[in-house]
Amino acid sequence: MSSIFKLHALPVCHTPSEFKLTNNERDKILSLEYVKDGYEGVNISNNSFILEDIELSRIKTFLNESFLWFKDNVLEIKNDFRLTQSWATVNKMFSYHHKHNHPNSMFSIVYYAEIESGDLMLDFPYSRIQERFNFSYDVKNWNEFNSNSWKFKLSTGDVLIFPSWLDHYSTPNQVDSDRIIIGANYFITGNVGDTENVDFIQI
Repeated sequence: MSSIFKLHALPVCHTPSEFKLTNNERDKILSLEYVKDGYEGVNISNNSFILEDIELSRIKTFLNESFLWFKDNVLEIKNDFRLTQSWATVNKMFSYHHKHNHPNSMFSIVYYAEIESGDLMLDFPYSRIQERFNFSYDVKNWNEFNSNSWKFKLSTGDVLIFPSWLDHYSTPNQVDSDRIIIGANYFITGNVGDTENVDFIQI
């Protein structure tokens, strides 16, 4: 019997949840000032610190608890992280979010407050088996070793956490119902490394 080890796998976590916005939270999110991002049509909140608003503190607690679970159970590290920025996006019918990543951040979290249509795509420069020898393989079945993109089917309440450097984008919203997401970035904080290994840094 062979054992397959997913060595050097990327820590990406897709978790369903029963967390739902209250009517007041939804009204608050939709009342934010938004700017339209180019021809793709996605509306992005002008405020990139929305979870500092006391009216959205329940959402902030939920995202922080979700990230803490990810850190403790997926990354399995003791270091502390802090939420740096947070925002909301609204996709009207036929709009989508362009391919992008999040500089100056280590991990990003996305909560799908309302979604009836659309997927999240993660893109990689190469598949795992192309990273040293960039061959064009004749793929029999797509999997995490031979794929350089990954699609996540999403439902309301879902939470996705991934390394911020990963390119990602959404497919178009195909229904006449707003797709609402709340996102946040996290960065390491506190003491990292130690003096004995001459790699100590305080962040």
